Amino acid sequence: MVSSALPLSILCLPQALAVKFFLRGDDCFVLKIGVANPVQQFSAHAWVEKEGKIVIGDVPNVSYVPLWDWN
Repeated sequence: MVSSALPLSILCLPQALAVKFFLRGDDCFVLKIGVANPVQQFSAHAWVEKEGKIVIGDVPNVSYVPLWDWN
C-alpha cells in the first residue's frame, strides 16, 4: 500500500489528492469521496481506486458510500 511509504500520518483527502495529482496522466485512477453513517457518528473519507480496487485509503470494516468521483 502506498500510504505505508509516507513518513507522516496524513489525512485522507490531501493524501488522495496528492496521489491523483501525481498519477494525473493515467485516467484509470479515480479519486472518490464518500460517507459512512455508523451508529455512533458520521464520517467521511477519500480514497483512490484503479479498476475498482483501492490503491490508497483502504479502511477495513467500514463501508463508505461514494458521493463524488474524480476521473
